[in-house]
Amino acid sequence: EHQEIITEVGSQIAASIRQMQLSEKVAQYTTTLEQKVAERTADLQATLIRVEAILNNSPDALLLIYAELPIQQTNSSFNTLFGSVGTEYLGQSFLTLLHPDDAGRLADLAQVAATQPNGRHMEVRAIRKDGSTFDAELTTRLIQGDGLVCNIRDITERKAQERQLRYHAALQENVSDAVIGTDIALRIQSWNAAAVRTYGWTAEEAIGQVEPEFLQIRFPVPLKPEAEIQQFNEQGSHQQETIQRHKNGTDIFILGSATRLDDGNGVPVGVIAVNRDITARKQAEAALQNKMEEERQFQLYLKALHEIIIELTRVDQLDTFYKRAVELGRERLGFERLAMFLYNERDDTAIGTYGTDAQGKLVDERGLRSRWGASQGLFCPRQERASPNFRAQIQPCKGPPRRAQRSTRATTSGHSSRA
Repeated sequence: EHQEIITEVGSQIAASIRQMQLSEKVAQYTTTLEQKVAERTADLQATLIRVEAILNNSPDALLLIYAELPIQQTNSSFNTLFGSVGTEYLGQSFLTLLHPDDAGRLADLAQVAATQPNGRHMEVRAIRKDGSTFDAELTTRLIQGDGLVCNIRDITERKAQERQLRYHAALQENVSDAVIGTDIALRIQSWNAAAVRTYGWTAEEAIGQVEPEFLQIRFPVPLKPEAEIQQFNEQGSHQQETIQRHKNGTDIFILGSATRLDDGNGVPVGVIAVNRDITARKQAEAALQNKMEEERQFQLYLKALHEIIIELTRVDQLDTFYKRAVELGRERLGFERLAMFLYNERDDTAIGTYGTDAQGKLVDERGLRSRWGASQGLFCPRQERASPNFRAQIQPCKGPPRRAQRSTRATTSGHSSRA
């Protein structure tokens, strides 16, 4: 009986010992598990802090939205971009952030995002809290089982630059002057429609060519290249008239204005040239100059003729008058050949006095007589003296003969003059 009691007590003690051992092991496991859970929780918390730091320091607005499109979470850049405070947008529909015309395109955002594993990119107009709109780039990506993550980037400045570039491109294509853009080595990078009209070369033919050699640029007056380059480098621009070559091989006069292009750091990256074809203007200027020169020469002739008339009025002898008239015409008026004829109205004849031979020497032509030919003009068709030294031609002149007693005929540089 005592043995049974002892045995039962021993069994109870052994069970207690095993229970204690199990409890100790459970306690150890619990402590280890709690320690691991605490470490894991700390790691997750640190990761969460790092992720939130990354999200809150991103320049883009980031949102987590549910599949039904209510906003679940935002970062600090979202508040900055939309002008909101705290969590006031949480729970609102994502579509309230967009212009009504763009919101309609995103009603099925979750379904579309599910079919595009790499995300969806589009440009929209977003609305701030104060009602102002701005251009935005929207990127959405599906989070499996947890809605969508959206990235909103303000592209207002970029869109403004794009509009400015389109404006300048349209302006460049519609101006009447040739606009040529080159890199810093003067290799042509752009060639507008006016350049095609001015030079005859298409953009495909011109782009890549070195401008000075391609257009054969020359200067109408000698220049000092070093001084021109120094002026351009100092001022960043230069205007100059040049002679350039058209595709058809003709020269054209160009009034060009060149401006240096610098990058944001002030480093030269290219040159933009605006060239105007002034060929017609230069031709008009040359014609005007020639006309003015002709007028000046004419005035000189009139002055010389006036002086000749004054001098001839002082001559008393008629024969001397004829000689002197021819001599003065040669000396003062520069005629190569000159002769003076007397007109006899009774028998309509021209009677020679004095003239010049082919060498410009004074010769006696008093033996020359010719029909005047009133019915055919001032002079009859060509008549020649029998003498081999006579080479003058009597040429027709429209209109009735004048009632004059003297007629002169002179030739200068191949042109005839009669009086």
